Amino acid sequence: CAFRGQAQASRHIRRGVLGTSDTITGASGGAALVAVDGAGSAWKSAGELIDGSTGVGSLTLTNGASLNASGTAVLPAMVLGAGASGSGALTVSASRATLIGELDVGQSGGGTLTIQNQGTLRTGGAIAAPAQGFDLAQLSGASGQATVIGTKSLLSNSGEFIVGDGGVGVLSIQSGGTVDTTPGLVAGLAGLVVANTSSASGSSVNVSGAGSQLGVTGALIVGNAGFGQLSLSQGATVTAGSLDAGALVGSVGAVVV
Repeated sequence: CAFRGQAQASRHIRRGVLGTSDTITGASGGAALVAVDGAGSAWKSAGELIDGSTGVGSLTLTNGASLNASGTAVLPAMVLGAGASGSGALTVSASRATLIGELDVGQSGGGTLTIQNQGTLRTGGAIAAPAQGFDLAQLSGASGQATVIGTKSLLSNSGEFIVGDGGVGVLSIQSGGTVDTTPGLVAGLAGLVVANTSSASGSSVNVSGAGSQLGVTGALIVGNAGFGQLSLSQGATVTAGSLDAGALVGSVGAVVV
């Protein structure tokens, strides 16, 4: 099932349940916008849920709404910006989203994720593919930006967590927001990687403001094969099992406090 817009189309769901629907996208040059609002309102997808394929897609959850999607061993739970010409946005505001499997924020195109107003997003934790988790800017040429802002706003992940995989990714944690991630029981998997490849150079994690927290179980690698940066400011905190800056030959990792 698909929701597509030729120029711009919108759909508003309030106090209802929308069943399995797997694509939100405009045609090339068009946009499709979906808003799910209010307690009891839900978007449920069997996955892969694609937000922004050839055009623009946007999904906004507000005021106690929920989103649930599940991936498979080979397909992610949700993709923002699947095609090179596509862009997708997900906003979780005072609501909850649970994605069992991987979330790709910018697969081949552009992806934007915003968690605010005590919203919660949980990713990864798939039994069939426990390494799947959170991937910002998955393929070369993609871009991904994720922002977690405000006290009790939370992004929680189990599995891989990559900020800049093939493209440039930026993670911002602001004003008391929290991100926590664990590789779970996957042997050899890092807790969080910034700039996984050379084409992801310029990727960064920025944690700012009192109460803002980044918690990493396992290794935090800043600059695995490209240039990556971790910045802390204004009373923010970062905890990790270990820190490796500039992991591979030719890579550069910068930590700015």
